[in-house]
This record gives sequence, structure tokens and C-alpha cells, in this order.
Amino acid sequence: MYRFAERVNAVFTLMIFIQFTISSTVLCLSIYKMLTKNLLSLEFAWSSSYLGCMLMQIYLYCWFGNEVTLKSTEIGSAVYEMEWPMLPVDLMKTLLVIITRSKRPIKITSGYMITLSNDSFMKYTVFSTTESARALTRNKALTFATSRLAHNGKSILNIN
Repeated sequence: MYRFAERVNAVFTLMIFIQFTISSTVLCLSIYKMLTKNLLSLEFAWSSSYLGCMLMQIYLYCWFGNEVTLKSTEIGSAVYEMEWPMLPVDLMKTLLVIITRSKRPIKITSGYMITLSNDSFMKYTVFSTTESARALTRNKALTFATSRLAHNGKSILNIN
């Protein structure tokens, strides 16, 4: 089972990394587009629904990766709760190896850098999306203030 998980991770890690990279870029661009639209416009509603779909796409990878990790740690507990006295000694030794191995959970990664889990979704996706929106909002407010001052004929350096 562990070799299979390693093989799956090796096959899909690059594809998941590319998916994460493109989806993160699309998230940032969607937020930028939302900031340029009126709050009550149809384009804003479309962009926000698209943003939700992109977040869900990333979250599904993280959720399933989290499930694989959780289930792999439960294997040791399930084996430990078995009826050991009626088993042959060689099988007991094999089960001890399984319990020992299950202490190191299976982790599916994105590009061997980011472990797919609920925590990484919150850390990397939601945090970076929030920070991108905050930075774009600050930039938009600064641009608006600068253009407002320029429109009124006042210089930023010399306000008279």
C-alpha cells in the first residue's frame, strides 16, 4: 500500500503542482477583475462564482490528500485493536511492522513541496488569495487617490 501511494505521488505530483500554480494565478487574476467591477454588476457575480469554483478545485485536491493521510494513520490503530492472541507468531510480527510503519503517515504532495491537506489549503491558498486581494485593494486605493489629486490639479508633493 505504501509503495502504491509513493508511486501515485510520483506520477501525479507534477500535474498537481502545475494545476496549483495555474489555479493560484487564476485566483489572483479573478480577484483583480472583481476589484475593477461594480459590486452589483453581473460580471462581479460571474467572477465571484468563478473564484469559488477555482477555490473548490484546489480544495478537492487538499481534502483528498488530507483523507489519505488520516486513513493511513488509522491503519495502525485498526491493526492494534485486532484479536492478537489467536494469530500465529509470524503474522503478529508482520502486524507489528505494519503498526510501526503507520506511525509515518502517507502524504500526497504538490511538486514535492506542499503537502496536500486542509492546513496547507488554508495556509497557501486562502492566505495568499487574501493577501493578493489586500495588496490589490491598497494599490487601487492609492491609484484612485493619486488620480483624484491629479484631477483636482494638485500635486502630491505640494498640496496648496
